[in-house]
Amino acid sequence: MYTSTTPVSNVCMQRRAHKGSPFKRNKVVYDSRGPSGSKAFSRLAKPTAPKSTRRATYKRGAVAEQQTSDGIQTQQKVKEDAISVTVPIITEDDSVLQRTPEWVSKYQDNPALAGNFAPVADEVTIADLAVRGELPAHLDGLFVRNGPNPPYEPRTGVYHWFDGSGMVHFLRLRPERGSADYGCRYVRSRGFLEQEARDEALYLSITEEPKVEEIVRGLVSKAKNWRQPDAPYWVIQQINSANNGLTFHAGRLLATYEAGSAYELRLEESLACAGLCDFNGTWSTKDFWTENFTAHPKVCPFTGEMVYIGYNLVPTDGQPRVTVGVVDAGGAVAHRAAVACARPSMQHDVAITRTRTILLDCPLVFNMDKSLAGGRPFDFLHRGKVDKARFGVMDRHGSADSVQWVETDCCYNYHVMNAWDNPANEDQVVLITCRTEMTAALGMADIFLESDQSGAEDPSVLKECHEEATLHRFVIDLKEGAVVESTPLADFASEFPCVNRNFTGAPTRYGYSAGIRGGQAAGAITLFDAVVKHDLHTGLHERRPLGEGRLCGDITFVPDPTRPEVEDAGHLLVMSHKEGEDEAELLVIDAQDIMGEPTAVVEIPVRVPYGFHCEYVPRAGLEAWP
Repeated sequence: MYTSTTPVSNVCMQRRAHKGSPFKRNKVVYDSRGPSGSKAFSRLAKPTAPKSTRRATYKRGAVAEQQTSDGIQTQQKVKEDAISVTVPIITEDDSVLQRTPEWVSKYQDNPALAGNFAPVADEVTIADLAVRGELPAHLDGLFVRNGPNPPYEPRTGVYHWFDGSGMVHFLRLRPERGSADYGCRYVRSRGFLEQEARDEALYLSITEEPKVEEIVRGLVSKAKNWRQPDAPYWVIQQINSANNGLTFHAGRLLATYEAGSAYELRLEESLACAGLCDFNGTWSTKDFWTENFTAHPKVCPFTGEMVYIGYNLVPTDGQPRVTVGVVDAGGAVAHRAAVACARPSMQHDVAITRTRTILLDCPLVFNMDKSLAGGRPFDFLHRGKVDKARFGVMDRHGSADSVQWVETDCCYNYHVMNAWDNPANEDQVVLITCRTEMTAALGMADIFLESDQSGAEDPSVLKECHEEATLHRFVIDLKEGAVVESTPLADFASEFPCVNRNFTGAPTRYGYSAGIRGGQAAGAITLFDAVVKHDLHTGLHERRPLGEGRLCGDITFVPDPTRPEVEDAGHLLVMSHKEGEDEAELLVIDAQDIMGEPTAVVEIPVRVPYGFHCEYVPRAGLEAWP
């Protein structure tokens, strides 16, 4: 098995097309012996190393001109900036090399490091991928997907899926060529660079109890960067991994994390990290110290504004708050409201209508004492009538004390499909989410129940549950101060919902989600094996299986700009992986015919690990990426 102990390297390959000659196909060999004895780790390059495999770090503003070992001159111009970045040098080499780090083989009993959850060792670029079918003309843009990819063996051997450094996998779609380019890049956050300098993991898992050495290291890092720490004061022994969300707004691509500030990625082939985003100077030193920018801001298609939230789990005055902010179409923070909450709850998502913002305060609550003692940091409180979920509704530019809280039955809502003001009743808001009865937050929470609910050894605490959300409609009546409708919309589990982004905040008929694979054990990391189209008017659902052993993650809808008035005119982009194989596909599915053959399938000849959320950047946002 060709393995590497070098955790971060740029292995860049391009298949060049010369006039009159067809594209070459990637050449690979198989070795069924991978570290775990599984074919899932078997994709190798040619036995010899590629002609040019190295990292090249330059100051921005310089011209990089180097000679590779095979005599090929390479040159790349990099924009002005004060930071150093790693710039891939593309050569004529035709090898494909993507590896699994050698250390991973020791952790095959950890589901977050096994199979296709395992990280990849290299940052690669592969040009001119084969495409089956035909890419639609309007898909001239960039598909990006974020996810955890630990570059080093865990410091103490403890690893949670949320711990890995953010790695963005991209596909530059080129319909005029009938092809696409693939690459993957780390989000070089501050914590990533600190660890890269030492060539080892320096910080602990989100599930570990605090240790003096890591606390001191975290405090020193914050002190060195006191003007712009990348996480609030209460995040010390973990890094801001920027591994969760991706949002394109105001010409910027933001990589986001649940407990830190947003990093900006340059929309050029290097996809280099440009550093923390200060939103045109409107995110102050105080904001960097006290706020975070969660993974799911919402972009309003009607105003161009972006609504974000950030919650404080360890308030200095004892009053938990969630900051609701509005970034204007030019990229500056134009409004903030610090909303008082009854508990330090994890609020992973937020909803918007054309006029309002909806907060989702569910009883997944931070427990400081347990966290300090090395226990699970959150409690999910499901004690009968005692614990409720709440929705906080406010005008988009409203003040903190204008929020109206409305209770509903205990539940958790990780992700929002859409929300809108009810056209038939100005006092009502319709909210569509993926609702789950309870959650253990993938091993980060204990579930507290009434004594007769669990049947467990401790009758009041449940350690694991089936994380199976179903599509659900809530109708919130602000005049009545109540949820007047709470209706399941499907009898099967799905997650990662989306709609046509041009209808965000507006009444919608169609929504889409990833179908959850059945038969999974309680506590397992959720897997998805289907794409679903939901008709919210008729209640009909079209569930398209991906095929035997084929799985996906988050999906996104790209509207057809030639038919803006047709809600389901567009295509779904779905990153798919087949178990036991070291390759992936990007499925391009016609949203009006999801049960038919894909419009196009982009073949990716390397393994793409499972990850979190994706985004699409249109051609207009790619001026520096031809």
